[in-house]
Amino acid sequence: MFNPVASTTIGALEQTLAFTERRHELLAGNIANLSTPDYRSRDLDQGQFQTALAESIRDRGKGPSPAPEIAQPDLSQGHIPSWVHDPFGTAIRGGTVGMPNPSSDQMSPEQLSALTPSHTAESITRDDQFSGPRAAMEQVVFHDNSDVSLEQQVTEIAKNQHLHDLAVTTLRSQFELLRAAITERA
Repeated sequence: MFNPVASTTIGALEQTLAFTERRHELLAGNIANLSTPDYRSRDLDQGQFQTALAESIRDRGKGPSPAPEIAQPDLSQGHIPSWVHDPFGTAIRGGTVGMPNPSSDQMSPEQLSALTPSHTAESITRDDQFSGPRAAMEQVVFHDNSDVSLEQQVTEIAKNQHLHDLAVTTLRSQFELLRAAITERA
């Protein structure tokens, strides 16, 4: 029997909303720290989120998996580690997202290779052609040793807002369909 409440659409949309809300907080924080010397912008990796969401949907029928162990930071000495815990079990480190490694501020080569997309000749899109120059521009450091560009942050917020609006609209239509099914009108 079909169970619309247990469908993956609603759960996936809820996760997308949580992701876009958290990403908006980080991007807004980047703009708030625009004039802070030595500030490094932070962001969540959309590709990694989409991959994790796709795996979650694919593995939905396999039953619950145990939660990964995440080391908690030692804040007793007033030290705040450079990685920040987020609701998706990843950590933010210098503009990229990787698995938490509280003993190191750098990502391992395995984590870096996991974030780098592998493209075949057939799968290269127009955006991929410009990913090199775009990535180089993201590494620009300004005179105050920060890497925050207002234009780039506003662009990312607009893209994130579009994804958020799309998820809200789709979720609203899913609930309207569910309500129509419950009240037996179509």
